[in-house]
Amino acid sequence: ACDWSPRRIEVARREAHRAGLSIQFDVEDLYDLHYSERAFDYVLLANVGYSLLTPRSRRVCFLKQAHSFLKPGGLLVLSFAAAGDMLFCQPLRRPLERLASKLARHAPFNREYEPGDLMAEGSFLIHYFLDEVALKDEFEESGFAIREFLWEEGLAVLTTV
Repeated sequence: ACDWSPRRIEVARREAHRAGLSIQFDVEDLYDLHYSERAFDYVLLANVGYSLLTPRSRRVCFLKQAHSFLKPGGLLVLSFAAAGDMLFCQPLRRPLERLASKLARHAPFNREYEPGDLMAEGSFLIHYFLDEVALKDEFEESGFAIREFLWEEGLAVLTTV
């Protein structure tokens, strides 16, 4: 997780101003955003942020909100964790997935478990996308067109139509 303390945001504002950029910096709850429709040209969700949104229904909700905040032709740039990123835990992958699917049936665990959900270092849930087609379907279901899709790098650039 990234520490976006008020001090770090102020440093980012100063650097943007120094570079002559007009940028709005906000820290918001991704599940409850409060912006006007068509307010932004660009939205950035970095550091595999899209994979931290679980389950699928919450990811699609976020995408629909982001779509409404973007001006026509606006861009959403996001990063995600693809299945290849799971190699660090490959020997444990199957046992961890079996355990996660069993725990998902019991409160207070993730009752909407999806294959690819794992607890990462730091004890937070992360979704590793196992199938690029399913990921692209989420983007398109939310009204985005895919401008650039780099599966291996875990990066997508989406645009409003």
